[in-house]
Amino acid sequence: NGSNMNFFKGEDLYGSDLCIDLCVKLKKDYDIGFIYFLTKMTDKNYYNKMINLINDFKLQDNFILVNENIELWPIIEKSNLFIRPTNTDSFGISVAEAIYFNTPCIASDVCLRAEGTILFRNRDFKDLYDKVVDVLENYNIFKKKVIKIKVKDYAREILEIYKQII
Repeated sequence: NGSNMNFFKGEDLYGSDLCIDLCVKLKKDYDIGFIYFLTKMTDKNYYNKMINLINDFKLQDNFILVNENIELWPIIEKSNLFIRPTNTDSFGISVAEAIYFNTPCIASDVCLRAEGTILFRNRDFKDLYDKVVDVLENYNIFKKKVIKIKVKDYAREILEIYKQII
């Protein structure tokens, strides 16, 4: 999930480059597919570079680049793994959503993450790859762990506050 094509300290902020590299390497040994959401195109040249990489590595059947504004949560809910490889972040709501939907989640260690998030060292491709392979090879274990996490339902608290106001 990358809301746009920003850079931070000269690197792809949302880690689309890492995701493409990850898909290339994983495709050799696993039947995998990536859905990468890009809701706003802010750099047409970088977008074209991503498309060219997808084509050059023959990832058209494995890497879908979605460039439209659609609901992300139904995809997260149906996914086997959610990855957030940002090189800076505030919290990463989508990480918490993945945990809420019992989807194992791997994210960079750049900020506080939701309980149950599997962290990898920021911009460390090997660490990211190793964590993804661990989840793929031991999926049932990771799925059971994420299911056990009790996510607080803040909606009820918000509704109670609204009731007091009205």
